[in-house]
Amino acid sequence: ALFLDGNESWAEIGILKQFSNVTLEEELIGWWKFDEVSGINAVNSVSGESSGTLIDSNFSSSEKKFGDSALHLPSDEKNARVNLNPVLDLGGTDRAASFTISAWFRNLYSIGAYRTLSRGETNGNHLIVQNTSNQVGVFAHNNGDWIASNNFNLEPDGLWHQIAVVCNSNTSKFYLDGFYQGFSDRPTGDKIKTIGNTNLGGQRFAEYIDDFRVYGIALTDFEIEKIYRE
Repeated sequence: ALFLDGNESWAEIGILKQFSNVTLEEELIGWWKFDEVSGINAVNSVSGESSGTLIDSNFSSSEKKFGDSALHLPSDEKNARVNLNPVLDLGGTDRAASFTISAWFRNLYSIGAYRTLSRGETNGNHLIVQNTSNQVGVFAHNNGDWIASNNFNLEPDGLWHQIAVVCNSNTSKFYLDGFYQGFSDRPTGDKIKTIGNTNLGGQRFAEYIDDFRVYGIALTDFEIEKIYRE
């Protein structure tokens, strides 16, 4: 910034403050960038903890959306996933909380098994794709179980896409590439235990996942689009 004093013949040059272009960074409670390139530990950039352990999976530096690498869940490893320890508490209860999950993915796995983006410690697949179709929804354990969205079908095309779920303790709203696609009339909650699969395996979401974020609030449509456009 430039400061001019009308009574003096000098000027003071100040340093411009640098603002983050990360959408609502102060509301993030978990952020796995998967930029580690090698090893089996993934850092939560919010806490600084190496809280993610790669199981039957690895980092890909050749196929990625951002940064140095992305999470790779290989096609020949049905149990590939990231286990979180400590688990990430979403607040609320084990059945309902207010939160937002956003991630980038490529190569959605095929029909024949459910495909889970994240799974709660005891209840709740927060975003899941049906086993007999590509319809997106939630799995609300003991509260309706599989609850489909209204006509949001996730068609594989081999490209990178951003996907998000916004839960407001009453419903779960779904977004693709920044735009609203539909909702399920059930919330989920609990603590996030796994990324990219369930703890028991067999439900890999996609071959590649990058920039997995968790916000402790329900973001607006505009804020979801901002994440997509970063």
